[in-house]
Order: sequence, then structure tokens, then C-alpha cells
Amino acid sequence: MFIADHERSITDLVLESSLFTEARLPSLYSDFRQLKQSNPDGFNANVIAWEQALSSATSARLTSTNESVFVFQSDEKILKSLRLRQYGEPLAVDCVIHEALRKRSWVSLDDFKNGKKDGSLLVDLFTWTMQNMFGKNQEASLPSGHYVIVSLLEVSNTMTGTD
Repeated sequence: MFIADHERSITDLVLESSLFTEARLPSLYSDFRQLKQSNPDGFNANVIAWEQALSSATSARLTSTNESVFVFQSDEKILKSLRLRQYGEPLAVDCVIHEALRKRSWVSLDDFKNGKKDGSLLVDLFTWTMQNMFGKNQEASLPSGHYVIVSLLEVSNTMTGTD
């Protein structure tokens, strides 16, 4: 179950964010991938808003079945839990996850456990080949998995005085 606190839902937390204003909701819930080329500032603003909202929801234990304050769980349930009556499910959360992984602000839990620091050249080459030669856009589907949110770990380490 996604909702750890029965009094508060993930959509409540997201809508409390100052980045999720009524004026910005249509863009945030749209498929804003095309903005990466046509309006990079708008694209980055949407990615940052979603990263912050999903990080806040994770630290509030609203996104993971293991109730970790550092690990975001991605699957189709997260989209359903973010659904708003007037906008539906957000259409670019997959893009946000891919961007966070690309920037290394999020790391797959398996990579984190194994201490993997950088992307594998072979995996990067394979991904590029699939996207460019065969027209497969891996960003078009929500990646299922568990992801460590690096900023939440950094805050925890700062608060506990560990490195």
C-alpha cells in the first residue's frame, strides 16, 4: 500500500508544493518531453518540480512499500496515486525518473547496494543504439524499480554527522 499516513495522500503532499500551482498543473501533468528541445527552461522546471515532489513524498514514506525514507518505488501504482480528477495521471513521470538517473541525483537501489558509481559504457552504448537505430524510446515507459534519492541520503548524513 502506498499511503503510509491514512490522513494524507501523495497528491495532498504534491499539491502543497509551491512548484505545483494551479497555473502550472496542466504543464506538469502533460507529456512535456517535447519541451526539452523547444523550451529547455520549461522542461527543467517541470523535471525539478516532479523530482522535489517525489522526493518529499518518499521522505514522508508515501511512495514505497518498504517504507524507506530514501527509496522511491516506481511502478504503475505511483501514477494512479498521483491522479488528479481534472488532469488524470501525470504523463511524464517516466521522463523525470530517466532525467534523475541521468543526472545521478537518483541511483537504482541495486547499483547503490553494489557500490556502482558510474553508468556502464556498454549499457549506455546499447541504450543509444536501441533509441537511434531501432527507434525504441526507453523513456516512453515508466521504469519499474527502486531508486535511492541521493539528496535524501545527503540530508540524513548531514543531520547525523556521518559521511
